Amino acid sequence: MRLGTGTVIAPFNHLLRLVGEAAMTDIITGGRLELWASRAAPTAMNMSA
Repeated sequence: MRLGTGTVIAPFNHLLRLVGEAAMTDIITGGRLELWASRAAPTAMNMSA
């Protein structure tokens, strides 16, 4: 079983806090964390395709 985050929008999170929390969660779950990061949030314009 894997544990996923969906997508973390990087500019909305402090980078070091995000990395630290992801690393701790990965250790606690025995390497089951799948972390996806994005540079920007989806907008109505780029979702209308």
